[in-house]
Amino acid sequence: MFQISQCVESVDDHRTSAQQTEAPQAATGATGSRDLSRASAPVKHLAGVATFRGAAPAAVILAFLLLAVSLVFSNPPGASPDELAHYLKAVAAGRGDLVLAPAPPADPAAETRVQWMKEQSGVVEIPARLTPMPFECWAHPDFLGRCSAAIPPGETIELETYVGSYPPFAYLLPGLLMRAAGDSVTALITGRIGILAICLALLGAAAFALYERGRPRYLLGLICAVSPAVLITAASVSNSGVEVASAICFFACLLRLARSGSPGWVWVAGGISGAALALARD
Repeated sequence: MFQISQCVESVDDHRTSAQQTEAPQAATGATGSRDLSRASAPVKHLAGVATFRGAAPAAVILAFLLLAVSLVFSNPPGASPDELAHYLKAVAAGRGDLVLAPAPPADPAAETRVQWMKEQSGVVEIPARLTPMPFECWAHPDFLGRCSAAIPPGETIELETYVGSYPPFAYLLPGLLMRAAGDSVTALITGRIGILAICLALLGAAAFALYERGRPRYLLGLICAVSPAVLITAASVSNSGVEVASAICFFACLLRLARSGSPGWVWVAGGISGAALALARD
């Protein structure tokens, strides 16, 4: 009996020591798990930052920005469609001339196209330093000999533009930016940047309106719609870039509003883009 009791006491002692040994290990394991979770928290945070909701539309807009900026500086002055006429309209709008005086009527014997252009034309008064005449030196190399004499004397000059009857809305921002330019080329580049800022704001709203988390394919339509021609127009002094970008944004907002759970800002973006489209129409 004595030996049996000694064996029982020995077993109890081993069991007690084993429990005492396992307790610190369990505590150490729990502490290690907490430390591991704390260590992995920054990694999860960085992953969340990398995949935040606006990453896909932001990447699309960044691509549009880089391509358009390259066009702003690489496209020769006046090389975009009708840019000289729009340039004059923008300079006049920046000086506060929102409604231009009509140009003299065309010769009744002139072609119908010439008569129609005369009916749309207006007379602008701009500073002589901003005359677009030097642009011909860029577009036509045979004019290089006349570049130094392209700027006429005097403080202001009067010129005609065949977009004189166009609404002035799209020309206000670039025109205001062009006021401080010291020469026509700088004024044109500044005006292009102003038009591009408006267009990128509209295209950015379109991208964020179309996108939903986990569904980047919704941006494919926008990428296809913004063709190289759209970017060239958006990087030129012209109301056409604002017109196209506002139309894209307005339609994108309509598509988003057709889904359930559309955020309230989409209504605001749709209203602004719709008004911009109406005011930029020729």
